[in-house]
Amino acid sequence: MAGLIQLAPFEDANRKLLTNTAIPFYLPGTSTLAALFSDAAGTTPTPNPVTTDDFGNLPAVYADPGLYEYEVRGLRLLVEVPGGGSGTHPSLADHDTLGLTTQAELDAHAADASHTNARTPTAHAASHANAGSDPVTPTAIGAATEGHTHPAQAAYTTVQDEGVALTQRAVLDIKGPNVAATDDATNAKTVVTVSDPVPAHEAAADPHPGYRLESAPIGTTDLADGSVTAAKVAADVATQAELDAEKVLRTHVTLWAAVGYVATNAPAGGVEPTAGIGGSDWVGRARMDARRATHFRTWHVLTAAVAANGVRFEYSTDVGATWNTLLDAGAGNAVGRSPWTELPAAAQVEDLTIRVMVYGDGVADPSLRRAEVEFGTP
Repeated sequence: MAGLIQLAPFEDANRKLLTNTAIPFYLPGTSTLAALFSDAAGTTPTPNPVTTDDFGNLPAVYADPGLYEYEVRGLRLLVEVPGGGSGTHPSLADHDTLGLTTQAELDAHAADASHTNARTPTAHAASHANAGSDPVTPTAIGAATEGHTHPAQAAYTTVQDEGVALTQRAVLDIKGPNVAATDDATNAKTVVTVSDPVPAHEAAADPHPGYRLESAPIGTTDLADGSVTAAKVAADVATQAELDAEKVLRTHVTLWAAVGYVATNAPAGGVEPTAGIGGSDWVGRARMDARRATHFRTWHVLTAAVAANGVRFEYSTDVGATWNTLLDAGAGNAVGRSPWTELPAAAQVEDLTIRVMVYGDGVADPSLRRAEVEFGTP
């Protein structure tokens, strides 16, 4: 009966498995290949040399009892095949590059189960704990030591100004009248409260000048001090209640407000009020932004009126190069006031110039005491 040749997985000098490697078996001291079998009965021959598998192991191969030599990595080693048993390493033919130099080391190497058993590691986490046999220290793995502290870090908040982010700061200072900041520890937030942001105005005593702007030529008595007072705002909208009721932004333009402009022999086509040396200053004009206005109305006072005398309001969109009629207030009216009238689309521009013209029959001398235009959205 043939015996099984059983050897440990073959390795190279670097302990790397010798996979798919041909291992020849010889009769001792010769170059004659030994007869090998694939069955224990010794009846089915198998090729010699024998090729290792992907794990460096030999397939099941048998030989008649006795000593044989096998060659691996240029060395010849002995293996004994007892009857019905398995082969071992009884002796060492030459030095082994694995570092095995005695028969005892060779036998121990052949019997080492690590060559054939993967030996899944047993649970050993406890050995690396603080009280274990092999504790892992924070320093050994580059971790922070126990009980360490972090330096205080400022918490930064991003603040936006109408959607545009400002520079991040650690401190957000809440200031201003009617503004208060409180800490909400429960919800981990800061609550900013703005109370009564727009103080109420008294209805009659404090008409809001922001709703209307009255203008007049520089140097006239109405605005000589540069101020706008309730007395200078036309009486038609003079209280806060009236402004709130109308809820429109209006611009009030005074084209003429003086002791009177006398249009000597006022022509039918009209004449524009002037002042200064030689009448070189056009004081009956004003410029404004009329993009938000949709309507206008006029008011004027004309004395020494006759049937042919009148006032005409005109506008220009090219700074006075050309003029268009805004409203002909009519002839023969000593005091005239127009209703709200739709502002022409062509006049709803950013730079609108307005002027007043006095016309007559070429004989009479009408006197313009005041001329005003109000723009808004009634």
